[in-house]
Amino acid sequence: MKLRFLVPTLAALLAVGACDKGKKKSEKDPVAAVGDKAKELANPAPPRGDAPAPEVAKTNELWALAPANTVMGIVAAPGAASKLHSMVSNIIATAEARPLGAKLVAEMREESKNELVDVLDPASIKSAGINLSGAAAVFMVAKEQGYLVLPVTDREAFRKVTKGTLETVDGMEVDQIEDDLVCAPKSGRYLCATSVALLKEFGGKVHGSLAKRVAELPSEYRGHAEFVMDIPGMKNVDDDFTTDFDGQMSDPQLAVGSIRLGNGSMTARGWFQVKPMDKVAAAAAVPNTLAKALADAKPSSLFGFRLPMDAMIAEMPNEDEKLAGLDLKKDVMGNFTGEFVGYTPQSEGLWGRMAMGIKDPAPFRTLMNMGCGMAPAMGVPGIDVTPADGKCSAMIDVAKLPLPDKTLANMFTEPVAIVAEVKADRLEFTFGTEAPISGKSVSAMGTELMNESWNFSTWAEGIGIASTPLPWSQMPASVPPDFVEGIKMGVWMLAHVYEIGMAGGVRDDGIHGVLHVATYAGDAPEAYQAYQAAVTKTLTSGAATAEFSTIREKWPSSMAARGGTGASSMMITGVTGMLAAVAIPAFMKYQQRSMEAAEMFEKQAAEMKAVEEAASRE
Repeated sequence: MKLRFLVPTLAALLAVGACDKGKKKSEKDPVAAVGDKAKELANPAPPRGDAPAPEVAKTNELWALAPANTVMGIVAAPGAASKLHSMVSNIIATAEARPLGAKLVAEMREESKNELVDVLDPASIKSAGINLSGAAAVFMVAKEQGYLVLPVTDREAFRKVTKGTLETVDGMEVDQIEDDLVCAPKSGRYLCATSVALLKEFGGKVHGSLAKRVAELPSEYRGHAEFVMDIPGMKNVDDDFTTDFDGQMSDPQLAVGSIRLGNGSMTARGWFQVKPMDKVAAAAAVPNTLAKALADAKPSSLFGFRLPMDAMIAEMPNEDEKLAGLDLKKDVMGNFTGEFVGYTPQSEGLWGRMAMGIKDPAPFRTLMNMGCGMAPAMGVPGIDVTPADGKCSAMIDVAKLPLPDKTLANMFTEPVAIVAEVKADRLEFTFGTEAPISGKSVSAMGTELMNESWNFSTWAEGIGIASTPLPWSQMPASVPPDFVEGIKMGVWMLAHVYEIGMAGGVRDDGIHGVLHVATYAGDAPEAYQAYQAAVTKTLTSGAATAEFSTIREKWPSSMAARGGTGASSMMITGVTGMLAAVAIPAFMKYQQRSMEAAEMFEKQAAEMKAVEEAASRE
């Protein structure tokens, strides 16, 4: 077992988790597990699936074992694998609930049986001597020199599965796993190293330099599973490892990753500790004022970009392009701050807003007045435009637009309002009719994405894609049933995601990233099962159901009650419907053209064959 396989080995072990634990939980009576309504309200689930902070002391104990001069380490605190498997098993169960998913999962289970350890079978995991409720770790010091902490509780069973042998080397009884890994119980753990000499030294608390640097990390980068790499030190492990960043970054220090696991949720973070330079540094200097101003809007979804406009404009051609007497490069593009933000407020109305930061409003007001003033004269059917100074309001009746395909018009039964307005510090577009904001609290992830500096961010909370019916019965009869089931499968899986957010940004101390996913599985079992039943009924009938209203009455503090009631849910549903309206006709046209092309090729082949046969006869 070569050293380069140590990391994937631990990753595989983390993935299997304690399968029997998840199974026993699902077998409990959900009513007995939750109790009556009063108990549920008095002890609600963790708010909206936010992943809790880990017990840092437990991971610090593992990092303290890292030998001196360790350049890379991965640690998983006790119970991390069990939590991870709980999420994986729930995803599998969700997929199995649909016909297509059941088929795919069955194939996956069959393949899993061919591995040394069937990670989907609790009995197989137990028979391998593995108990992933324990801790695990990997440490690398130099090339072909590494160490493992494994959650092995049955040494003999583990040795049997790995085809190892029991040997005594230099007075120490060890499990010889292949040629270059030896393991033995020591210091209350099952430890492995690449030689007996190293194994004898491994197991004591070293508190080396890497462990100290981990302890000094910002709290948000601590997790139930952690990865830390000393970038300069990695050259001792990999001769091909390079830190040449073409003058865009310098002085790399650490690469950090962490995963926090909650009740049906996961938050992964990454940090590349490096000094930004040139264009990368310019990305960090873009102002971050529009996103912070969204707090009052209580958004249910948002996206944002912060782009270094000066660096981008420098790449533009130098031609003197004029528009309404304005220099396109200097007066227009040069007037953007580089910050772009879009969001949907927490409102019962379907509306959203996009804002672009500007330095001087005058050029944009000139362009707005010119463009909006010309619009009424164009006389486009279905579009009613009202100009004003620095403002342009439009009402679009999609049904009256001269569209080549009227299918899209079916998705908009009422006219759509769009308002563009130039303000002192932004160019703002409002889509839909502005309605009062509900004022509900924003999740921890949404709040972070608004307040911290990110160059890219996207987030949505309260997603309830299946709470609004989709017109399955209106699909053409010629659409293959498997194609429809594939769409339903995708909707079914997405319907189980309550919140998702991701972001990446350049800051003075390096590059940061985050990914957060929370599912409805974080709700109390009874509320979660009721939500699944409601989604199933909606997918089957294609019509609205009363179950979602019942859920909001019985479990008002649940994610199932909060999801699918805001603008984000309606917008996502609308986008899904639009995609279906476009994708299905496109699929049918592609299928028809494929058949026509096949017939043409067959005809050409027959003609060529006839010519060849005629030529041979001559």
